[in-house]
Amino acid sequence: MSLKSTQPSTQESVDVAPCPDSTTQWLIGLLNLLVGIVNRNEDLSLLTVTETEYQQLLAVLEDLIYGIGEDEDHPLSETMALVGMLIKAYEDAHFPKLADLYPELAKKIKVELASEGPNCSASTLEQTETDLAATVFFSVGFILSEAGKVEETICAYDLALRLKSDYAEAYNNRGASKKALGLYKEAVADFDKTIHLNPNLAEPYTNRGTVMLELGQYKKAIADHDKAIALKPDYAGAYSNRGIVKSEIGKHKEAVADHDKAIELDPDNTDAYYNRGNAKSRIGQLEAAIKDYDKAISGKKNDAEVYVNRELPRLI
Repeated sequence: MSLKSTQPSTQESVDVAPCPDSTTQWLIGLLNLLVGIVNRNEDLSLLTVTETEYQQLLAVLEDLIYGIGEDEDHPLSETMALVGMLIKAYEDAHFPKLADLYPELAKKIKVELASEGPNCSASTLEQTETDLAATVFFSVGFILSEAGKVEETICAYDLALRLKSDYAEAYNNRGASKKALGLYKEAVADFDKTIHLNPNLAEPYTNRGTVMLELGQYKKAIADHDKAIALKPDYAGAYSNRGIVKSEIGKHKEAVADHDKAIELDPDNTDAYYNRGNAKSRIGQLEAAIKDYDKAISGKKNDAEVYVNRELPRLI
């Protein structure tokens, strides 16, 4: 599962191909379609799909087959399975069954299947369907978050959590989206829930730490980043986030050391270069700060503030 990690300046990126506007709108349409079906079907083992939804699902399946093919690692690969399950639910309810058309053949197949051993129980099947649907909503939410559709992202995670209430990664990612909207109290609640469900995940600690920074609770912020680093010593984002907090409390040399470590672990982390430049500027290392700002700019950090901060040392 993909976990979101936040930084005060930007969200730490995760390797997902950028979504064109047309793809984003397609995903939002898929989300709305699935939300409508799930909202009407509390019990996923007794699905009902309307004829209009069936036609829409067929079109979605065609798009998925064309766009994903046999790529099992694609973020939407499990969506194909869920869409197929929904299509089958409609066809089972409205199309003639094998037993009706060929009763003798169906009887023979049933006997052969019985001789092969017990099948999955109904409760197991229902749980599988629920978990699958939760995973699909999680994946759709993750991709929409990369496209900047925060409210739709939260909607997708809401559905994932409704279907799977112990889904730690979904709580974490929803918290990151709520933080982006400035809903700090709700974000902290989601990160707290993630940690309760899985205390060995590093991401919710550093995510909660970024919220503590926004709230001015610096000791708690550093404690959270410390915990994230203890759990995941190669976590570049946590080092960079802790460095930002240390700069806020005037510990600029320690901040530089944290950003140094972040860059060592992730040389392409443009935020770490930018934030290290800020820390160096505050301790008078002006030429070194300018070099860091240049590195941040060359790394395609399209932020006007970087350009402004780069020029300030030249004016001193």
